Amino acid sequence: MSHIMKNILRNSVLLTAALTAFAACSDSDTPNPGPVIEPPAEMYFTSASDAVYRAGSDKALYELKLTNDDNELFLAFEADLFDGAGDPMPADGEYDVTADSYWLSSKDGVEVRRKLASGSVAFAATEAGCKLGGTVAGSDKTELRFSFEGPVKFADYNGEPEPDALKCLGAYGTYYGSYYIPQAADWFIRIFDTEHKNQGDPYTYIIDLDFTSTRPAGAPLMPAMGTYRIDSEGLFAEGTMVGGMMNGTCGSFWRVRNGDTTTAYIVTDGFFTLRRADNGKYQIFGTLKDNWGQELSFSYEGSLSFNNDAVGTFTAFTTDYDMGEAYYANQKCYDTSEEGNFWKIYLYDEASWTTKGQAGYFITFDIPLTTDCKSIPAGEYTAAAHVLKPELGNFIPGYMFAYDQSIATAGGSWVAVGRDTGTMAYAPVRDGKLTIVDNGGGEYTVTVDALDDDYVPHRITATYTGKLPLTSDSKVQ
Repeated sequence: MSHIMKNILRNSVLLTAALTAFAACSDSDTPNPGPVIEPPAEMYFTSASDAVYRAGSDKALYELKLTNDDNELFLAFEADLFDGAGDPMPADGEYDVTADSYWLSSKDGVEVRRKLASGSVAFAATEAGCKLGGTVAGSDKTELRFSFEGPVKFADYNGEPEPDALKCLGAYGTYYGSYYIPQAADWFIRIFDTEHKNQGDPYTYIIDLDFTSTRPAGAPLMPAMGTYRIDSEGLFAEGTMVGGMMNGTCGSFWRVRNGDTTTAYIVTDGFFTLRRADNGKYQIFGTLKDNWGQELSFSYEGSLSFNNDAVGTFTAFTTDYDMGEAYYANQKCYDTSEEGNFWKIYLYDEASWTTKGQAGYFITFDIPLTTDCKSIPAGEYTAAAHVLKPELGNFIPGYMFAYDQSIATAGGSWVAVGRDTGTMAYAPVRDGKLTIVDNGGGEYTVTVDALDDDYVPHRITATYTGKLPLTSDSKVQ
């Protein structure tokens, strides 16, 4: 994997064509009724599953999924570390849900997924098992009042390998740095059921663990110890495992060789734990699952080191870039959703506009806005903190999923350059300001004062005064 270019299949904007938009609630001997949970429940959930306990350095993360016929509510909350006997279980109390929580509802065949922006869950042990209730709200302000009562068993993902786990004998690691998005530090471990000291050595099983962890702070190159679970939101959050992707060269997989045939299993659920063992060795174990009911438990203990194959910068600028007065500008809404719409504003120099992207430069800013916007409103726009969950009214910093531009997918805000073969991403806009002033009469003044991603960033500047028409393919007209 460290020598294979990792590709990504993802719904992103391609800058490739000219002028286009690119607990466990176990039975207790003396159950504590705990806090009274009487929310004004509008929805009752009938089952609980995927309950997980993950211990951190000073707090524990509890996760579980509640379901009924048409709804799925995934709750994650932090509580004190469990230090009792038996299965882990949070203490009775009320807990704020984390940003990983979500509510998936279905009606008339249409699914709506809402990330939870606020809310809490009250938890109590009862004679029936557990009682849960609370009120949560999506980022679109829709509230859900819920309750559940029944058995729940939180699986301890910080425990020991399964008794029948596949014993593995070889492993190596690679650090890819900001491979997927700027915020994520990507790490990779490949594990074999044989010692596999050299390329081409025989094996039956290969296990690929792709995950995000802390950035290295010196030698030796090593991710944080702990338990990594699937990044179900696809945000590459620190401390999560990247699920397998359909192209077969990215994310987490396991592969089984049988003669000349190799079968790949795409990891869609599960966990693995990485921790130090005796004599300078490391222990890696876990259970991986795919969408078709296949499951693999594995265990490895031995040496582990990581090669540094970190992605560098993407900018092609070697000096500051000043477009001066842009020749033309326009805007479009390129994607819509219940929580917000995505817009782009384009500023072109004369060569870019008149040659339809076969020469010159243009600058594009990617901006999420509320659903009621009919155009990009006047105001000052700065870089969002996260490219995959940007705040409304900030521009999305430019990023790529691969360091080879010939196959890369570019998203966010970019400077693009024209070539005879079409337009290509040239420099990501990572920081700075976009200012739009309404001059009245349908005219605007746009000012760009931005920075690229170089170690010492280059300044990107431009101005424009005139109308900002919608493109013909804008989804909002």
